[in-house]
Amino acid sequence: MLEPNFHWDDFRYFLAVAAAGSVRNAAVMLEVNPSTVTRRLEALEKELGVFLFRRSVRGLTLTAEGADVVERVRQISDQLAHVKAELMSNNTHVEGPVNLAMPLFLAPIVLPELAKFRVECPGIELNFLRSPLGVQALDGTADLLISATDHPPESKVGHRLGQIAMAAYASKAYIKDRDRIHLETAGSWIDLVGTGEFVLCVARLRDDYFPEIKVGLRCEEIEYQHACIKAGLGIGILPCYLAEPDQTLHRIPDMPISMSPMLWLLSHPDLRRLLRVQVASEFIRAVFVQHVHRVKGSLLQTKS
Repeated sequence: MLEPNFHWDDFRYFLAVAAAGSVRNAAVMLEVNPSTVTRRLEALEKELGVFLFRRSVRGLTLTAEGADVVERVRQISDQLAHVKAELMSNNTHVEGPVNLAMPLFLAPIVLPELAKFRVECPGIELNFLRSPLGVQALDGTADLLISATDHPPESKVGHRLGQIAMAAYASKAYIKDRDRIHLETAGSWIDLVGTGEFVLCVARLRDDYFPEIKVGLRCEEIEYQHACIKAGLGIGILPCYLAEPDQTLHRIPDMPISMSPMLWLLSHPDLRRLLRVQVASEFIRAVFVQHVHRVKGSLLQTKS
């Protein structure tokens, strides 16, 4: 007997729409694009051969068939959640490699928490891969990818990790040696180059707040940029959590604290079903929840 060609994750989207009352609200809940929710819902209705919602100008309301499916799927969902809880109750039994691609400048956030993860999940071999700032294709090398983008690819699944607070910095010695009034004409810009929305965001901020300053150096890595600014070679935009603890740097007030594109933790839909990938993903998400105020620069913005 052939089984129906169900994509079981479509039922998760269906339940989210039923709970949220609209595709847009469900998309926010699921942290995906509204078009993804619409596509998955339509695919499920086509597969089942019934309409699960009535569409009107007032929104979506469950049909009788939809209400019946809600009850049945919730029972199955509860059973699956119980199975998952049992499997994940002892992470020491989870084994295997997980390849995580992330920009190097996020290492100060993630690595200090790694010791606890190693104790809780000794069987997981977490491998860090270098990743550019933009969205990089998950080509089979990386199981999880952290990317800065406001337009995550619909072919991937993921979770928002938050935005990064950024500001313009120079070394205190660099500022002291120059007339503050003529900083833009006498200064030198340390530029961040490359591809992706993070680099484009930095470029826009420079154009908005430092349009006259000349580029003196270009760096493909934020770590090099940080080192150049610290060495007194010019002005540049850095993540606040990297720059603020450095007592040799001065935040330039000409530019307000600004936010980067959203950080996303992305994976292939199939890979996230692997228990070791789920556990590693939960670890990364928990780290960013713990450090959300630091990454977003909440305390700095309150003081400004």
